[in-house]
Amino acid sequence: MLKKWLYAAILLVLFAIGLALGAFNETAVDFDFLFVKAQIPLGLILIIGVIFGLILGLYMSFLMCFKYWRQARQARAQLRKVLKENDLADSSTQSLEK
Repeated sequence: MLKKWLYAAILLVLFAIGLALGAFNETAVDFDFLFVKAQIPLGLILIIGVIFGLILGLYMSFLMCFKYWRQARQARAQLRKVLKENDLADSSTQSLEK
């Protein structure tokens, strides 16, 4: 829980720094890509970078959760298979003993 609050605080500080840079410094970056030409303030670039990083982090977290969920599901299926084989082996040895 503390980790989430720490991440939120860091994100808030980065947003504040970006807004402060954008408001204080009138420096603009020329953006020229294909047919789009614009001048973007430096603070906006920092905010866009933070948002992009947040989205990328959420995507990577989703992929990791999906990977571990899939591994747990495979392990559960293997455990059921082993238990089923073990039950069959126990029942066959009991029938042979009778």
